[in-house]
Amino acid sequence: MVGNDMQIEAIERQTTADLVVERIARVIKEQNLSAGERLPGEHELVEQLKVSRPVLREALARLQSMGLVDIQRGRGTFVGNRTSLANCVRLLRSAVTISPQELR
Repeated sequence: MVGNDMQIEAIERQTTADLVVERIARVIKEQNLSAGERLPGEHELVEQLKVSRPVLREALARLQSMGLVDIQRGRGTFVGNRTSLANCVRLLRSAVTISPQELR
């Protein structure tokens, strides 16, 4: 018999753009890319990540708002400030470990 006080952790839903943000942030960190270093072009990223162009653009826009990348129209996408990267990695880690109970 199951009691009313049983708690089951909710399954976190993630969009494809969320996964792309995490993947690109991880690659920047793990490959120790420097600020100003150019990322692969949009076409190449779409092919490597197996996502649509709108999903990639949404993810890159989020990364830019976090300061992880700098999108320069006509030139490409570049790694942003490393301090911003460290802060974003900390935020991503904390977001993953927060339980629904902690949010209440």
